[in-house]
Amino acid sequence: MRQLAACLILLIGYATSATLAGDIIVDQNHPQADDRNAGTAAAPLATISAAALRTLPGDRVVIKAGTYHETVSVHTSGTKSRPIQYIADTPGKTIIDGALDRTAFTRVEGDEPIYRTLWPHLFIIDHRDGIAIQHHPESLPVHGRADLVLCDGVPLLQVASLDALRETYRKTNGKAQPAVPNLGKFGGMTWIDSGKGSAYFWLNDGTDPQKHKVQIADKQELFGCDPGELPGGIQNIHVKGLIFRHSSNFAQRPAVWLYGKDNLLEDCVIETVAGQGVSVSGTMRRCVIRNCGAIGGSATGEGFVNESCLWEDNCWKPYDRGWEAGGTKIALASNGIFRDCVFRRNGGPGLWLDIDTRDVQINNCVFADNEQSGLFVEISQNVQVTRSLFQGNGLGNIGEKRDSDWGVAGITVAESKNCSIRNCTILNNRDGIALREQGPRTINTQQKGEVSYFNLGHQITGNFIANNRGFQVAFWWDNAFFGPHPSEAKLYANDDEWDKHIENMRDLVYDPAKQKIDVHGNLIAAGPTQKLFLLGAPWRRESREVEMLAGFGDNEIQKNATSFDPPDDVGWIDAPTDLQAYIKQLRLPATP
Repeated sequence: MRQLAACLILLIGYATSATLAGDIIVDQNHPQADDRNAGTAAAPLATISAAALRTLPGDRVVIKAGTYHETVSVHTSGTKSRPIQYIADTPGKTIIDGALDRTAFTRVEGDEPIYRTLWPHLFIIDHRDGIAIQHHPESLPVHGRADLVLCDGVPLLQVASLDALRETYRKTNGKAQPAVPNLGKFGGMTWIDSGKGSAYFWLNDGTDPQKHKVQIADKQELFGCDPGELPGGIQNIHVKGLIFRHSSNFAQRPAVWLYGKDNLLEDCVIETVAGQGVSVSGTMRRCVIRNCGAIGGSATGEGFVNESCLWEDNCWKPYDRGWEAGGTKIALASNGIFRDCVFRRNGGPGLWLDIDTRDVQINNCVFADNEQSGLFVEISQNVQVTRSLFQGNGLGNIGEKRDSDWGVAGITVAESKNCSIRNCTILNNRDGIALREQGPRTINTQQKGEVSYFNLGHQITGNFIANNRGFQVAFWWDNAFFGPHPSEAKLYANDDEWDKHIENMRDLVYDPAKQKIDVHGNLIAAGPTQKLFLLGAPWRRESREVEMLAGFGDNEIQKNATSFDPPDDVGWIDAPTDLQAYIKQLRLPATP
């Protein structure tokens, strides 16, 4: 096989095949670097892409320090015993960067310090009726674009036209304001006129861009394979010690995409991309995923592993939070684990498990200061959460009405089955634990056919739940058991008619006290301005706030508590009090 590979390489212009030792050396800074070389230390290749064309199972691509501006397409798989490895020779010093410096600018006439530069790129996700579609989703024509312009490594936020660019400068006094409150840092504003090949922008300090490092990302993908090109994906690809940054990609189109099975991403950083950061079918370990315009992304699939990873500051674009948002969202995954991970300051939830995700363990993780719920479990089952910290989540909902984004909490479990929350510490969130019900929600799965989801069989034990701004435990049951919905009131002339309606719908009405939900052995404490328990969505007629959860289990209740000192048998005993110190212990890769 290797002789055949060598012949093929010669046919496409390479001088020799890779060495028998199995190491392919890439070093663009070497004076003899050339993609026609043998790929040895003395005669290295210039690009990682050239190495990817040569790999066979068992090969190692060793990449020397430097910044590589390319898209690395991986189409050759390894085997379980002989994976193909892409390894940074010096971890943290090898960067795949999808952006190029731009140095030629023209000042635009007008009072505002707006500059123009060439924009020779057109990023298209689809065609409809012969028209190129340049944004995704359809409802987000500006922020759904893939274009990424940067000043000194910080993105510029997009607007819809040159007039809008002038107007935002005047309204903001030349300081770019986030599209989502408190999310993202921006160096200015930009309008991309891709039809005429121009980019217009102003910078926060109003200066000539010649004084800054201005970059435009011309690469949409940085590494991996697209299932549209390789439906089965790739297997047993290991990537270690690389930094990936700056791509003009869409939501749901990861910049780093190890699609397939049994792949590994380890000691890597994915940062500052327009769309989704990463998706790995397999394992992610000690990775940092930050500042992605859409979700950060993670390992997923059957038997996935996420270990000692950090997701922060992702989803700074105003995507519909009910569509896709957060540090990461996974669906249709199973038998996986999140261990020793941190989700903080993400738009939407920190972690979102959705659509028939099954048998997932979440252990020793931290969810802090996310816009919505720290953890959102939806239409899933057998999710086990143990020894984790949920603190300060639901920040994006401060001051909003209670019926807006209802059910936001440290942990939200919505229309799911047989989940457990044990020995967690849940403090200072919008709500502590929220169980949301608007089921039954029926989905069609490949393995199980139609599955009907509603809250059933949860175990909530041994947790320390305190000082959450709304309710400590909330049953956001938006169903007929708690009375008619306001929109239904006009359909029933009186209570008798409503009672008849209830009897006719009895099979679809869920009583939370009879759904095998066990809430016991928790220490639950509320300060003077906070509430203990909610039963039923407040817009339902029979919804009520209570001080005890009768029928659910025995809990220690502290009402109007002014201090919180849990015993050793509740909560996460080793929950970090210094988050930065905890993150440091994860031994995450640093970035230059």
